[in-house]
Amino acid sequence: MTVKSSLLEMLEKNKGEVLSGESIAGELGCTRAAVWKAVKSLREEGYHIEAGPNKGYMLAKDTNRLSQEGIRLFLDDPKVKIDIYDELESTNQTAKKEAMMGEAGHGAFVIARSQTAGRGRRGREFYSPADTGLYMSVILKPQGTIHDSLLITTAAAVAVYRAVAQICGIQLDIKWVNDLFYKGKKVCGILTEAVTDFESGNIEFVVVGMGLNLYLDQENMPAELRNIAGALYETKEDALSDYFHEIVAGYIRECRTEKIGRFHNRSSIVHALKYFDQYEMFIGKLVDAKLQYILWDAMNDYMSKRIMPKYKIPEYELYFYGGALLNVFLKWQKDQKKESAEQIADSIIKSMGLPVTSHPTKCEDDGINA
Repeated sequence: MTVKSSLLEMLEKNKGEVLSGESIAGELGCTRAAVWKAVKSLREEGYHIEAGPNKGYMLAKDTNRLSQEGIRLFLDDPKVKIDIYDELESTNQTAKKEAMMGEAGHGAFVIARSQTAGRGRRGREFYSPADTGLYMSVILKPQGTIHDSLLITTAAAVAVYRAVAQICGIQLDIKWVNDLFYKGKKVCGILTEAVTDFESGNIEFVVVGMGLNLYLDQENMPAELRNIAGALYETKEDALSDYFHEIVAGYIRECRTEKIGRFHNRSSIVHALKYFDQYEMFIGKLVDAKLQYILWDAMNDYMSKRIMPKYKIPEYELYFYGGALLNVFLKWQKDQKKESAEQIADSIIKSMGLPVTSHPTKCEDDGINA
């Protein structure tokens, strides 16, 4: 494993946490100069790695670029072969070639960010533009004959259904056996292909391909697909909003877990700034694209629908604190964080006429933590 690959594995395992250059070099058995060279290369590939004098390195939590090292953390067998491409004609075609050449075994998979010749059953074209979906194929080597493996496609459909429900909170409909629908439109197709031994009838290997539409490429989508194809989200903005909902939910969970106290306490301001700073790149991109409204809408929606009914906190109070915390963070980010989160909190508390050294009341005094 190269220094770059080993470094990425370390950063993925500790996403959102700062690792010193010295500790990384010691763990990898290389020089700090080699670590810096690897960091530079990873940044050029699109990974958001923060660094600074005497600060070490940190892979931002909002980094969503697919990597072998990141995927392996969630696999039962981290040694399986993983290939990730920016573009392929077809992930199934590449996976079959690798299996036939003996280059990939059971459990190996191929992922592409786009396909130029993606296809479904009966050779139908599967529209697979860049950065709008997830396209992958898995190589399996089941025991037995074709008859014994008839449920592989069904199992794959159920796996996709469960994954989308768990990660996105969206319930899909399965059209047996290989299509998944959302709001009456197809969002995922599964294509299973097998190579068998002609004499014995036994399966040599199976390739299960899956294409999942995350959101639609409205401008370039072929006209004949517009009334048929769907996606988990109608637009990229909807997907971004859903993601920020999860960020806000995580913030509220941490408030409860850490017993932070009410929103206007010093510790809650410090906590909010440091929490949202983990998603600096994501929030910064929204601001650069003039999509700040996604932040406000998601924050207000979560507060009014999830927090206010449960904890009976007045709606205007929630809007006030939610908007204030976001605005302060955006200003802090714009100023390149020249002051510490603690200094910002002290300034706010002082301007409110409260003691700078005040600490939050415990959870029993706070509606959020009750």
